[in-house]
Amino acid sequence: MRAFGWIILLRETGLISGAPQWAGLVSGPVELLYNEVTVISGTAWSARPASSAWAASS
Repeated sequence: MRAFGWIILLRETGLISGAPQWAGLVSGPVELLYNEVTVISGTAWSARPASSAWAASS
């Protein structure tokens, strides 16, 4: 479920890609999803525990 949230934010019509378009910094969508950096980051993000505080309270 956490990885799905990142997909929503990083897709071409997502919030993070839409902000530079809205501000007029870029003319088209920014390719943030499915590049090398985001694939590695997403893999590391989904492999980590949800939260150390949550794990400590269990």
